[in-house]
Amino acid sequence: MRNLICLMLTGFYLTSAISQEQQEKISTQLYYLQEARANLSYTRNYADSAYVNTLLDSMDMTINKLIAYIEAIPVETMSEEMLVEEVPMEELATDTTPVEQEFPEYPETTSEEFPDVYDQPENTGSGNPFIDKYNPFKKMKSKFIIETGINNFFMQLSTVANEPIVNTGSSWFWNFGLIKEIPLSRKIRLDAGITYLRNRFRFSNDTRLSADSAIPTFVGVGNAAEDPKLIAHYFTLPISFEIKLSKSLHIHLGGYAGYNVGAQQKLALKVGDEEISENRSGAYGINKWMYGVRGGIGIGGFDVFAQYNLSNFFESNLKYDYKIYMIGTTFKF
Repeated sequence: MRNLICLMLTGFYLTSAISQEQQEKISTQLYYLQEARANLSYTRNYADSAYVNTLLDSMDMTINKLIAYIEAIPVETMSEEMLVEEVPMEELATDTTPVEQEFPEYPETTSEEFPDVYDQPENTGSGNPFIDKYNPFKKMKSKFIIETGINNFFMQLSTVANEPIVNTGSSWFWNFGLIKEIPLSRKIRLDAGITYLRNRFRFSNDTRLSADSAIPTFVGVGNAAEDPKLIAHYFTLPISFEIKLSKSLHIHLGGYAGYNVGAQQKLALKVGDEEISENRSGAYGINKWMYGVRGGIGIGGFDVFAQYNLSNFFESNLKYDYKIYMIGTTFKF
């Protein structure tokens, strides 16, 4: 009798463990199939071919049938009567296999039939179904950006001597960085990242910043062989909303904040037959913090934009009230 009870308890625990493992497998399969169906909706947003849409609809139907098929699989359990009474094996051998469903056959396709390649969100999930299910950043992709264009100061009228005259056509900025694209809806996306910004200003009236006083002061440069240059370096955190107007046309609106990590001046002097090149570095009273707004319009990965600093270029505006503006292009890779 004791051996029979031990055998019954062993069978009960073994059956429970098998049932639990089978249920976990079924839940995992259902989760990934539902994720695949959700990813199809992202693909459909970028499809402009009737053939592609037809295949996507077929894939969606197939996934729905697979979900129904897996949900119909019963989890094998053992009742108390089966543990107490000895039942012939012929009665226990019931067919629990779900009825197989026939899936429609679709013609094989090759990459040549799809000339357009659409960007898909990069899956950065952790691999854990529970974490990925509630992770809002798993469908993001990273892009490297390069921005360049002209920059200048928006200056308030002043009568201060030696106020710089910026040669706009020769004053360029460069901006390099990495951004994350976060889809919020079918038409709206959030872009955020970090960049390195280099503003260069070329002064056509031979002037430079002096570090001899606590207040920023421009002084004249004698014997200048070339236009003096002032370069400011920043790390910035841009954030913007991109609104899709059509398949390729979009606009973006946003802002940015940055921190100044240094400045330098490049001077070329000529004294008699001697040419002297100087590279001067210092704080020069430049504002450590910058922030502003920007907006633009683009086609595909190419944008034209303008941005304007709301912060003053200098920490103190007792003499100079300068705000940087930039007009340029963006390339995304």
